[in-house]
Amino acid sequence: EPRQRKGIVGTSTNESMHSGVIEGMLLEIEGRMRAMSEQFSPFICVLTGGDAKYFDSQLKNSTFAHPNLTLRGIHTALRYNEE
Repeated sequence: EPRQRKGIVGTSTNESMHSGVIEGMLLEIEGRMRAMSEQFSPFICVLTGGDAKYFDSQLKNSTFAHPNLTLRGIHTALRYNEE
């Protein structure tokens, strides 16, 4: 289940640090996606990792999110090289 955005300002030191990291990452991803889409068209963003679904649900642009894509790729390469 994707995490819900709590806001850009926390009510404690811990919440403030957490929201600063998350909001900073979202802004960085959005900025990078904007720059890449200006240079490359069509552009598809692929998010991977455990929090991919959270970030995907927070981004306005269309993305493809797969939490285990990297691990599946490594597993596929391992199986290929075993043969």
